Amino acid sequence: MKLRVAVCAFSVLLAPVVLAKTKLQVEDPNNVVVGRYGITSSQRAAVEEAAETFLTTGRLEAVQKAYTFRFIGVDAGPLTAQQASKEPHSVAKAERRLGRYGAEFDANEPPRPIAIYDTIQHRVIHSRLYTVTKVPARFDYMRMDDYLVMYIGYSVEGKEALRK
Repeated sequence: MKLRVAVCAFSVLLAPVVLAKTKLQVEDPNNVVVGRYGITSSQRAAVEEAAETFLTTGRLEAVQKAYTFRFIGVDAGPLTAQQASKEPHSVAKAERRLGRYGAEFDANEPPRPIAIYDTIQHRVIHSRLYTVTKVPARFDYMRMDDYLVMYIGYSVEGKEALRK
């Protein structure tokens, strides 16, 4: 009986600490994520194709850096109508979140849809599409929620962004 009470008390005291870690990382002013959406099968296929093309034909230096980071950010093309309908609410929340830290945020600039690809397990993580306020230079990194992601870019119209 005493052990059961001790385990319950420990769980109640430990839960806020575990949850606070994620909240602090998401509330980071360097976190550029505006919205989170379910990814469609066509968006997933385009992201997987771009990521695998980059991993097999990209510059050796950039590919090694991608494996070091483990997660790469790939442009996922335009949002679907359903995803875009949720965007104004996400933009308002991001504006409030980033405003608390004094981080610059232009609500008029359209967010970029990015998917995070796991280079080790070769899959899009969480079946999720993120919209971000700004992207770094190609092969540089950014924070997206709990992940540090290397941005590789991608052009939906063609593969020219991967060859530069």
